[in-house]
Amino acid sequence: MSRADESRAGSTATAIILCPSIAIVAVALRVYTRRVLVKVRFIEDYCIMCAMVLSVLMSIFMIIVVAYGYGRHIETISPAALVQQSKFSIGGVLFYILTHMALKLSILLQYVRISVMAFEKWLCYGIIAILIAESLAFAGIHLGLCRPFHALWTANVPGAVCLDRSRVLYVQLGVTIAMDFLVLLAPVFTLRHLSLPWTQKLVLILVLSFGGMACIISVLRLVSVLHHAHSKDSTYDKVGSAVYGVIEVNLGIFCACIVTLKPLFRRFAPPRPSKSNSSSG
Repeated sequence: MSRADESRAGSTATAIILCPSIAIVAVALRVYTRRVLVKVRFIEDYCIMCAMVLSVLMSIFMIIVVAYGYGRHIETISPAALVQQSKFSIGGVLFYILTHMALKLSILLQYVRISVMAFEKWLCYGIIAILIAESLAFAGIHLGLCRPFHALWTANVPGAVCLDRSRVLYVQLGVTIAMDFLVLLAPVFTLRHLSLPWTQKLVLILVLSFGGMACIISVLRLVSVLHHAHSKDSTYDKVGSAVYGVIEVNLGIFCACIVTLKPLFRRFAPPRPSKSNSSSG
């Protein structure tokens, strides 16, 4: 097979479409559980819906990037298509950052609601402040990577000044991983004072911390970025990190929603046989 025929676009597009589709189902079940079965609404539910919308927008921008040749070898892509890739990838990166912010905000607000001690609530508020600050900061940095702005997608602009994109990406992914683990460990502090049997508390901690898989994906993405940092065939070699990013945010949304579906599982679970029926048999 020639390099012109080699392409990762198909598998990339499949991941970009499939991952948010699964997450949408989880969010829909969460909304149904909260609004129809339990008849309650919490602010974190609106945050997770916001995260889902942002994730879909991220996927739309990424699909457009794939349509312009992302996933193929760089020498087989026209200069005009490469310019369009650069333009739309800016939107993909921004929505990735904002999706992360909305997702973690939803989880942290849930921790605040179920926390008992004032210290634990203020701890969560502190993490929320850091989360919002670093997310908006990185969004602003990505928009200001180059001056003038069109130098982001236009080569050899006279007088253009650009930051080192690789270093910015390394720092961003490092902070993202740190925030992932910080949110992962938060239940250890926020749930220790809940008046539940230790077995239920342990199960709840494990379920809330199920998003640890998203942390693993974050680490894999960083490894992929570092491995292909100096690739001269970026449109082909760096596809893996983009796919990891899509899996990461949508897996996080899915895990955050699974936590809320216990009433739904209870509603549609088969009834347990009563003791009288089991003893008569």
